[in-house]
Amino acid sequence: MSSRSQVLLRGCVMGLVAKIPQGLVLFAMSEVGLFVAMGVAVNVPLDIIYSTKHVALGAGFGALFAVPVLVGWPNWLRGLLVGLCHAAGTLFFFNPIVDGVGFMGLDLGALMPVVVVVANLIWGVLAGIGVGVWNRLSAVARAA
Repeated sequence: MSSRSQVLLRGCVMGLVAKIPQGLVLFAMSEVGLFVAMGVAVNVPLDIIYSTKHVALGAGFGALFAVPVLVGWPNWLRGLLVGLCHAAGTLFFFNPIVDGVGFMGLDLGALMPVVVVVANLIWGVLAGIGVGVWNRLSAVARAA
């Protein structure tokens, strides 16, 4: 497998994997009523349809780790940038066009953009850390 293919695979897999803890945190926040307290009318279910959609989005946006920018930056910091790209995609495409909840999801509440940005920054950092760990493990395996 080429080096570029490995980088793409690692980004997609870690983007997918990072969606799991992010989804669990959002589900927990929804269950305890934090979103209601914030005035954000969102309910994050723990079902297969919702989870599959978001995990697939994580894998898709995780592919951005393969874009050869910010070479030499720590992976967690690259993850912040990828997370911002994910948040922008959610706020400006998925919320208004796919989900029909208005521009930046504002139909769900004024703080919805904040929820989206924070959640996707967390996702990006987790995915970036995962990519970094995978890179180090691969380097150790090659050296052995």
